[in-house]
Amino acid sequence: MTVEIFVGKRIRDAVEELKKEGYSEIDAIKMIHDSYEVDSMDAISIVTHFASIVLIASLFINSPVLDAFKIPLGTLYSVFLVGYVVLHTFYRNGLKDISNFSMIGLSLGVSFATIVLIGFLLNFTLGITPFTVILSVVSVTEIFNIINNIMWWKRNEL
Repeated sequence: MTVEIFVGKRIRDAVEELKKEGYSEIDAIKMIHDSYEVDSMDAISIVTHFASIVLIASLFINSPVLDAFKIPLGTLYSVFLVGYVVLHTFYRNGLKDISNFSMIGLSLGVSFATIVLIGFLLNFTLGITPFTVILSVVSVTEIFNIINNIMWWKRNEL
């Protein structure tokens, strides 16, 4: 069975059609379920955009509220989100079979490697200051995040 057979039909109608062909109801539901792949935008992508806004705003606005979010979001951002976004940009299809724990480990490793590379580049060009570090890490992460979002949008265009 291919997905085209079920396009434009309600799930109940497709199940009934498969039952007429001799499949059990459970097998028909499994076949229909396996025929569709739902690709949703990650909530982590939205969290990354939010964290980027907060971190950039913290450079220009001195506020106790932003300072309260700056340390936890900055830690989450630099330890996990950078690597997660880079991995999903380059290896989105290859990551489907990886467990959540493996994904966390890979994200940590890629985050550390990416931030080290950014640090090396900053050390030999602009210098390492809180402003340049936050701005460059957020810029690199947002570039990858936007590329990832554009690729998701193109895959899911109607």
